[in-house]
Amino acid sequence: MLMRLREIVEKVAMAANLSEALELLVNETCLAMQLAVILALSQLMPDGF
Repeated sequence: MLMRLREIVEKVAMAANLSEALELLVNETCLAMQLAVILALSQLMPDGF
């Protein structure tokens, strides 16, 4: 997860303007959180959910 957060920070740092930076931050963070939830559920329920 830390590597993913670092990738997000790097993308935000390369944004052309504040609007693009905020959009990247929100979108990428939401995707990372969704993935984290799916991975956590798959570990708790190995037979599927």
